[in-house]
Formats: sequence, C-alpha cells, structure tokens
Amino acid sequence: MRRHDQADVPVIIIGNGPAGLSLSAFLSGILPYYNPATPHPDPSLNEKLLENFDQSLIDQNLEWCESLESLGGSTRPLSVLYDSLVRPGADFGAKISSRLAWQADRSRHISHLVLGETPVGGSWNTYDPEMLAVSFASWLDLPGFSISEWLQGTPLIPRLPSVAIAQYMKCYAEELGLCKNIIPHTRVNSIQKTGDVWTVTGVRADGSCFSYTSKHVVLACGKMKQRQLELPRRNPALPIVYDALDMKTYMTNDSTLGTSENNARVVVIGDGISSVDAVRVCLENEIPVLHVMRRTERQLKNTVLSRLSPSQYPEYHLVYRMMIGKDVHPLYERTTASSVVDVDEKSVLTISTPKGNRYEKASMLAVCIGRVCDMEGILPGKYTFSGYQCDQDPTLYSVGSFAGDHFVRFLVGGCLDVARSIHSFYKDKNNNDT
Repeated sequence: MRRHDQADVPVIIIGNGPAGLSLSAFLSGILPYYNPATPHPDPSLNEKLLENFDQSLIDQNLEWCESLESLGGSTRPLSVLYDSLVRPGADFGAKISSRLAWQADRSRHISHLVLGETPVGGSWNTYDPEMLAVSFASWLDLPGFSISEWLQGTPLIPRLPSVAIAQYMKCYAEELGLCKNIIPHTRVNSIQKTGDVWTVTGVRADGSCFSYTSKHVVLACGKMKQRQLELPRRNPALPIVYDALDMKTYMTNDSTLGTSENNARVVVIGDGISSVDAVRVCLENEIPVLHVMRRTERQLKNTVLSRLSPSQYPEYHLVYRMMIGKDVHPLYERTTASSVVDVDEKSVLTISTPKGNRYEKASMLAVCIGRVCDMEGILPGKYTFSGYQCDQDPTLYSVGSFAGDHFVRFLVGGCLDVARSIHSFYKDKNNNDT
C-alpha cells in the first residue's frame, strides 16, 4: 500500500501540445549539448559555451545568460539562448544550422505522466487543417527531432499547413519514445495538494475517472478555450463562430450566406490573426463582411500583423492593408476603435464607435478575440507565476502559453528551464523515490 506521502510518479504534466512534449523529452533524458565543431557566430556566446561544452545545457550553470548583452536583456534569457542556439540569426533572415548536438541518456529519465485532453499535439489538432502556420517550419522544431529530420529534408515551402504540424508532433512522440508517458483524451477536473503530494483527478474519454499523484505538477496546457463575447444572446438563431474552421463548417451547411436570401453581412470581431483568417474565408467565398476592431488605426500599426513580411505572408498582408485603410475591397468594411455592445432579437448589433453607436444586421457573428487557458475551478487557491516556477509553491510550474510563451520557438527554452530545475531536484537518486 502506498504511504500518504508517496506519489505515483515524480512529475505530472498537464497538456500534450508542444510544451508538454518538449518537457517530456527533456525529462526522458533527451539532452542538448553545445557543439564546439560548429561555433556560434556570436564570439562572446561561443566563448561562454565552450567553457563547459562537455556538460549538457540541463546540467551546467547558465546564470551568465542573464547578463550577456547579446541575449538582449530578456526577462527569459534561457528561452532566447535556446532559440539562438537552434536557429542563429533567424530574426535577420540567416539560415544557419543548429549549434546543438543531442544525446539520449535514458539513465537520466525521470518518471512522469503527460495528460492531454486531445490527441498528441494539443491545440494544433483543433486548427483549420488547410491553414498555413504563422511560424516558419524551422521555428516549430521540438527538441531532439526537427521537422527537417521528420521530412528527411528541408521543407519545400517555408510555412507548413497546421495538419502537417499536428502530424509531426505525433511522429515526434513516437520517434523519441514518449508515448508510454502520454495519456491522451483525458480531461483534468482537479489539481490539489495535500502535504507534499499533488493529486490530479479527471475523466477519460470513455467516462471513467482517474486519479494520479505526483511530487511536481507542470501546467503545460495551451490556450484551448475560445474567449467568449460577454453579451446576452437574445436570438439563438444567429450563428456565432469562433474561428475560420467553425466558419467553413457552417458555410458547408448554409449556402444562403451572402446571397439575396440572406443579404446581411457577416460581422467579424477582433483584430488579430484569427480575425484575418475569418475575413479571408468571407472574401474568398464572396460574402460581404464588416470587420469590428477594438484597436485604433495607430495601434494596429504596432501589432504582430504589422510585422509580418509581405513576401512570406501575402494572405495576411492583403487583409492587414485593408484593416489600416491602405487598400479597399468592395465586400469589406472596417470600423476601428469599436466594439459590439449589444445583439438584439432580430440579430441587429449595436456597435460603439468613436462617432457614436451604429447598427448592423448580421447573418453571422465571428468572434475572433483569442483563446484562453481553461483552468477555472481546477486549481484552487491563489497561485501566481512571475517566472516558470510558482511564487507560492516551488513544486508547481507553468510552461508554454500558460506561462506567456505563445510561440513554439521560445516555449522550448522555457521547458528547458523547468527541466533544469526538476533534474536538479532529482539528481540525488533518493529524491526520485516516490
């Protein structure tokens, strides 16, 4: 019988997307080493890394990262360091190969479970399969097995469709032997701590309940829940969708949108990438659209969209130019510094604008205002994170989107940071006894 102070495994990871997979790899003994045979183009960085190149990045002291000028004074220097080692000069268009060498040391394996609500890949399973990833393919590499290695060559196009990225993540877990740690299709309902042991409970896809215990918990759950429009829905007949995939699905079942039978416009709410995807779907299907954006025109010029290269992201650049008033389209109208404040029984929207309220009958409402991490009611108590480690409890961590790392290229470094902490804790063999 297990004692009350013992646990099933040392570590439980909540989430099986890129963050959960990356951390699982590091805890499975997939270790990164600086490769002195391929010096980093930054001389100061190369000099520091040469000092302990025979030690993995998991094991060596990397406190110098915080003061190295070339890392840009980042608040998360290890994320920037990892990114600069895997893809040196990527932000300047350089195509320099990784400066890391990988070794699999199974003796360094720390037992852990990865609980995921979806198949392996997390939220990548929920995206429009035809949508091209915003990140370049090489920016989506997970530790120890890159996309180029998976494809057995450099991708012919710089950006891959999301369905390919989801497939890569499944193959990644298989290639690195992580599947034995991963339990997909599990919904976590509660995370509680008693003494030194965390208890994680939830429900499997077949309806059966589970309960696992651990000494450490890592929140690697991405942004799975669509942010809702906080307005009363007085007309249940008005279709509301939350992304381009939902929109496409609805359109296949309703061919009247944009026709004389239903000449009201689709109203897209939001000013980020997902809203652009929704606008594109409308225009590609010759459906008139009103785009309601919270930001001002000036603010729009300082967003992620404004920094996307026209040559690499032509589909986003075309809509972005319409959003800031540089281009026009007969089926597109925009209103900036605006918000929807009411929807009545006849599907008429009240839109607050700088010039006062305006009213618009909608045939569909596309609410593209982002996603959130859905942990409400699951983790009782006040837990805050100023870094990856919880401020109140050092055995609780967060990585990935939950920790504010929204791009795969940076979240891997965050997982490395957490793995270093956990490996350090368990370096004494006695600590690995659960």
